Amino acid sequence: MDKTAFSTVLLHEFKLGRTAKDAATNINVVWGEGTASERTVRCWFQKFRSGDESVEDEERVGRQSLVDHDVLLRAVEEDRRQPLIEDAKKMCVSHTVVAAHLELLGIVKKLGKWVPHDFTEQQQLERFEVSSSLLSRNDAESFPIVL
Repeated sequence: MDKTAFSTVLLHEFKLGRTAKDAATNINVVWGEGTASERTVRCWFQKFRSGDESVEDEERVGRQSLVDHDVLLRAVEEDRRQPLIEDAKKMCVSHTVVAAHLELLGIVKKLGKWVPHDFTEQQQLERFEVSSSLLSRNDAESFPIVL
């Protein structure tokens, strides 16, 4: 459920006169446990009580991230073994910000190298072929059991 739909459901619960606890329970029963915390519902209900019935999420305060995803991807593709801290220094942000953006882009570090998290079709096919050949080899050339 996206944020706008979630807040619309909260407004509906508010207009029905439900308490924050009851609303959170109802939402969690319908959409799954952990969908709405009582604290979150209380914050939205407080906003609605003040007369603001807008269901759009407000702008957040704080420093906005200045990481350009294209620049970050190019930096990773240039040298996949480059430490995260080096990319962060180039972009003048902290290494945790770079790590968060790499995660958003679906890139993870494996064996000291930044790689896409999902396999391409070609990689999936190669893994299947290798696995199949190893299984058939195991059937054909079974290892002698020595006791």
